[in-house]
Amino acid sequence: MANKRPGRMSLFRGGLILALFLGISLPLAGLLFLRGSLPPLDGERQVQGLQAPLTLARDARGGVIVQAASQADGFFGLGFAHGQDRFFQMDLVRRLMGGTLAELVGEAAFDSDLRMRQYGYPGAAAMHLAALPSHHQSVLAAYVAGVNAGLASLRQAPPEYLLLRTRPSPWTELDALLTYLYFYDGLSTHYRDEFHLRELDRILPAGLVALLTPEASRFDRPVPGLNGGDPDGGYVPLPIPGPEVWNLRTGDGGADPADVRAQGAAVQRIYGDPPGGSNAWVVSDQTGPALVASDPHLAHQVPGIWYRAELHTPTARLRGATLPGVPGFFVGMSDALAWGPTAAVVDQTDLVLITLDPADETRYLTPGGSEAFVIIEDTVQILRGAPRTITRRVTRWGPVIRTTHDGIPVAFRSPAHDPGGLTLEHLELGNARSVHDGLDVVRAMGGPGLAVVLGDLDGRGAWAISGFLPAREGISGRRPVDPVMEGEGWNGARPESERPIALDSVGGYLFAANHRFAHLDQSTSLSGMWMSPTRAYRVDELLRAERSLDEGHHQRLQLDLVSIKHLAVRDWVLDLLSPEVMAEDAGLARLHDLASSWDGTANPSSPHFTAMEAAWRAVRQAALAPLIGPVAQAVPGFRYGWPLAHEGALRILEERPLHLLPPDWDTWEDYLVDALRQIPETRLEEPWGVRNRAAIRHPLAQAVPALGRFLNMPEDPLPGWSGVVRAQGPTYGQSLRFVGRPGRPEAALLDLPGGQSGHLLSRWYGADHKDWVEGRGAPLQAGPPIHTLHLRPVDP
Repeated sequence: MANKRPGRMSLFRGGLILALFLGISLPLAGLLFLRGSLPPLDGERQVQGLQAPLTLARDARGGVIVQAASQADGFFGLGFAHGQDRFFQMDLVRRLMGGTLAELVGEAAFDSDLRMRQYGYPGAAAMHLAALPSHHQSVLAAYVAGVNAGLASLRQAPPEYLLLRTRPSPWTELDALLTYLYFYDGLSTHYRDEFHLRELDRILPAGLVALLTPEASRFDRPVPGLNGGDPDGGYVPLPIPGPEVWNLRTGDGGADPADVRAQGAAVQRIYGDPPGGSNAWVVSDQTGPALVASDPHLAHQVPGIWYRAELHTPTARLRGATLPGVPGFFVGMSDALAWGPTAAVVDQTDLVLITLDPADETRYLTPGGSEAFVIIEDTVQILRGAPRTITRRVTRWGPVIRTTHDGIPVAFRSPAHDPGGLTLEHLELGNARSVHDGLDVVRAMGGPGLAVVLGDLDGRGAWAISGFLPAREGISGRRPVDPVMEGEGWNGARPESERPIALDSVGGYLFAANHRFAHLDQSTSLSGMWMSPTRAYRVDELLRAERSLDEGHHQRLQLDLVSIKHLAVRDWVLDLLSPEVMAEDAGLARLHDLASSWDGTANPSSPHFTAMEAAWRAVRQAALAPLIGPVAQAVPGFRYGWPLAHEGALRILEERPLHLLPPDWDTWEDYLVDALRQIPETRLEEPWGVRNRAAIRHPLAQAVPALGRFLNMPEDPLPGWSGVVRAQGPTYGQSLRFVGRPGRPEAALLDLPGGQSGHLLSRWYGADHKDWVEGRGAPLQAGPPIHTLHLRPVDP
């Protein structure tokens, strides 16, 4: 008996010691295992697919410097680095575009796979791959071989595969083009709004729809040389439809006064601001190299979209941002040329309304008669789950991707499925010796429509549109097309003579900001929906004020926070809030104080911009909700997010027509003051950075939130807003900031969010993020190497 108690205590102590040992040793063992997936950075390796020896060095930021004997070998080295540092990120993109995510992550991705399979992107990628010229096929093959050699250099698969209990599949040329098509899916998106525009047309009169979907704005600033000599590019104020068109007070024109309040409440749920876009500009100089600045805005993610690299061969030295999964430098510079892209927001895509054959629903009607759908059955493999079979329908115009609210199948018409719709011509930018050479390259580039600015060593600047621009006949492309009634609508690509370009060599400047870039006479044939031009307005204002060629100066311009639209809102607030009104309402008095003391910026540290944004939402809602309400109430899932909605709202606020005032109110002034009165008190005290806080997350942390503390970037308060130059939101913003002049790499700058590596144990995971948040301006040119890996071909 005496020995039993000490025995139990010893057992307890032994268990505690074992638990402590396991609690320490298992995480340590896990860390040691994960460290096996960190890439080898030094030494020498033999690799398949390389033609001559190369060196792959890394500097203190993890920036890669590839020195190779040829362009193909150089891109082999870049692929090797991508495969070492970013393979899981690449894998997710190819699987997203190909509809094979469920193979990797299981049942949770089935709906995504089902949706993406409808687009048929793998078939499009195969078509484009077969059409590549032999020299681009050679570069692509070398790059892919490099990716797989880089992946093979890891002793263990990247850590995400350990968590998912699976293994990575090799990279292929088809995967590279699927990755490139990812930008089509994200940037050529006019068709998504066509669904909602169809519902506006169906329910509201044409005059009211025109007010709600303007193609021009008071803030428009087209590109110099394309504005037709008019700084506004042909802008004229929108007419307000009269009471015979729409009358909220009497019901004339179809409005229902009794239902205005319920309809307005419905709009609260469906109105969304489009995210900010991208900025780029070039400042020409007669005395030295032109300066290019570029800050493309894309969705934030971990790791970031771009990868810092340099490529040195006997014929070129390239520096800038590369895209893991695809060879080439999408933003950057050579010794002779610098370049930076933005989304051009040209309309490349259409929706086609399909009329089923009444006698046979496996067929559809065309202008020439009945035709059978191409029926494709796909099997979706699901990790640790039973495979599922899905059926796709394809028409002569493209794949059927969805059905309208009233049951009509809709096909997707996109140059992503057309010959020439995707190329690797961007590889030739590194060989261009002048902006004239660069313009030839840009015009030959297939892919999403981009507005690309160029600057060369001789001080010249240029601006041009890349991508396939469809030639439409008999249709505008603004709304879904009924081919049986209207004809098929497309006639190949637009002639090169109709592709807008601008050239400057006299000390001027050119810019791009996703805005209407040309006079209305020219731009209406290219698109009817542009991003808000307030960023373009501000860029034009800043460049007109000072033509400095200092790289640091332009990097600071990329951080500009002045909000042009909210300056107009401030004036409305100060005008509406009289002393008598403020004496009766402390909240309105506080709003007036914030408006009168606001410095005009989207600063994260003060509540002023929070209040101005809340005021804008309040008055915009007051002006537009009663007009959009009937559609919101009638169509489930309807969304109104017209990028130039501010123009229609401001026109109503200027004119204040009585027939567009909800019937519960006698005056517009009382109605708008009441709208401001509804602003929550927190919006008048909360610093903007509380609402605009970074949510930059790793995809695995989105699926398993507990991993967020290890994988996500810090939740920093962020300066900016979608309508300012530093367009910034929690999940969207400047994916990089580049400023450079060809021939001056030592002065060029490149800021990237996150870090170079996608491995959470790497010293470079998140290493650049703080500099990006604080806008410090990191050097583009690599520093001294701290690691050097020598790659040589496998001996014959």
